[in-house]
Amino acid sequence: QGQARMVIAATANIRETLPHKVAELALDKVLTAANPHIIGVQEWGTSRNPALKRLAHKHGMQWTRVSGAGPIMWADHLRLVKARPVTLARASRMGWLPGRRTHLPASVAALAILTNEYGHETSVLNVHLTAEVQYGAGYRTDKAHRARVRRHKREVKAIARIARNQRRKGREVYVVGDTNYASLVIPGLTSCWQGRPDVGTLGSRAVDHVYATSPANKVRTIATPSDHHAVAATY
Repeated sequence: QGQARMVIAATANIRETLPHKVAELALDKVLTAANPHIIGVQEWGTSRNPALKRLAHKHGMQWTRVSGAGPIMWADHLRLVKARPVTLARASRMGWLPGRRTHLPASVAALAILTNEYGHETSVLNVHLTAEVQYGAGYRTDKAHRARVRRHKREVKAIARIARNQRRKGREVYVVGDTNYASLVIPGLTSCWQGRPDVGTLGSRAVDHVYATSPANKVRTIATPSDHHAVAATY
């Protein structure tokens, strides 16, 4: 029989415009400070894969990535069963907004199934949801943002459905990523920020989340050269 162990799940948005060396130092800082068992990284393009390989070796971790989504890393005591891309929302036109693309590609998340030495399986979903959809404590209601809001709501429903299906298979579930929405509720899951003050991961807004099937025991943020703070939640 396997014994329950502490799990540290983390998320880190490492801004895509950072120089490669700075990005590598940023992720290295997160891995050193958090020492996570699982972590999802966003805005980490394939050109940074050599840095990811170096960091995984340095920190005793493994990693995978699927087309269209950010990589997932995990500690050596876990083993990858399979990984695949999952589409949260199809490609669509968003309309015109200053400084934003009028057409967005499909919203794709990475789903990795991991197993420990006792055969207990864990599902990790790494997400990066549609931006510029929130105003105050709720969704934007103006016409210009309507398509973005619809897309974001589809993404949330898809995440809830995927998590529900994974739980039905008897797996632990962690959803990590940049939701672009502070205090976002995903049905069936608990945000690491629930019951805690939003300390802010992008400015004053806590848009970076770790979701699980139970509340986090401890949450910390880690400042890096990126515009987002990384988040590490202990369970």
